[in-house]
Amino acid sequence: MEQWWEPWNRVEPSRQGLRELVAVRAALAQLEAGLVSQARSEGNTWAQIAFDLGISAQSAHRKHRGHDPLRR
Repeated sequence: MEQWWEPWNRVEPSRQGLRELVAVRAALAQLEAGLVSQARSEGNTWAQIAFDLGISAQSAHRKHRGHDPLRR
C-alpha cells in the first residue's frame, strides 16, 4: 500500500527547492529588518542604510519604517 501512495506524496526537486527558497527569503527579510533596526538605533540615517542596501532612501524608509526604533 505504501508504494501506491508514494507518487502522490513525492515533490519534485525543483518544487522542493522553491519551497526552501521561500523559507530562506523569510529568514533574510527578518535578518535585514533586525540589522536596519540596529543601524537606526546606532544613529545611522536612512540615506546611509539605503546606500548599504543598494536602494533609495525613500525605498528603505518605506520598507523598514515599522522597524525604526527612532520613530516617533
